Amino acid sequence: MFSIPALLLYVLFFVIGWLFARWRGAQEQSREVMTPAVSTPQPQAKAPEVAAIPEAVPSVEKEPAKPPKAAPKPKAKAESEPKETVLAADSQPTVKKEVPKEKKKAAKAASKPIVSSDPDKPERLSAPRDGDADDLKRVKGIGPANEKKLNAFGVYHFDQIANWSAEQAEWIGKELSFPGRIEREEWIEQAKVLASGGDTEFSKRSDKR
Repeated sequence: MFSIPALLLYVLFFVIGWLFARWRGAQEQSREVMTPAVSTPQPQAKAPEVAAIPEAVPSVEKEPAKPPKAAPKPKAKAESEPKETVLAADSQPTVKKEVPKEKKKAAKAASKPIVSSDPDKPERLSAPRDGDADDLKRVKGIGPANEKKLNAFGVYHFDQIANWSAEQAEWIGKELSFPGRIEREEWIEQAKVLASGGDTEFSKRSDKR
């Protein structure tokens, strides 16, 4: 007779085998469901070919292209106008350039010294250089009245007074009705300092006024 443990072992193997067989059957069924049956494609009947009927296209007659019109010739007046403007434009700068030259010549002629043959008489100017006279009132002894006399006499700048000799200073003093004043107030010495760009004590006081 079989023992109880052997019988239990036999039953256990039987249950395991039965479960394994059932599991294999479930796997086979799932594979059959997932793989669809392959059906052989049947050839389809071709549709009968229909011949295309060509549509009647109306023939359009093309008109012959017209030749392009020739460009109008420029008039004779239009050709002459630019020449006149060019000539006018060329002539304007020459007129402008001539004006300054004439002014420069006139300025030079106006500032030319009046030369005297007598060595006792100094050189005088017909006009101040560059139209800008020095302020002769910065010299001690030359007031507004004496400055006007000196300008009328042709003396406008400090260097003119600085270049006077003793004889020339004496002659000018007599000529302008203040004899001895040039030497007494030392106009020549003051004019030399001012002509070189320096200042005297009197010119400093005069500039502050």
